[in-house]
Amino acid sequence: MTKEQWKWNKCKDCGTITDIDEKECPNRRWLSDNPAHELEVVELTSEEVKKAWKERRIYTKRWGDLERELSQ
Repeated sequence: MTKEQWKWNKCKDCGTITDIDEKECPNRRWLSDNPAHELEVVELTSEEVKKAWKERRIYTKRWGDLERELSQ
């Protein structure tokens, strides 16, 4: 897997990692009093992705694909 495939958005406020096509932090959706969380594009190695996934810091709509890729 190439490093380019591991581009994610990361919230500067809470550190949540989400899909590159997301426009806002998922935590902002659930807390109405939350300030606007700003996302930045980050590149993660597969080891960093595995660690974040185990710590439940990744929010993704493609969790099945992600689990399949990480198990290889």
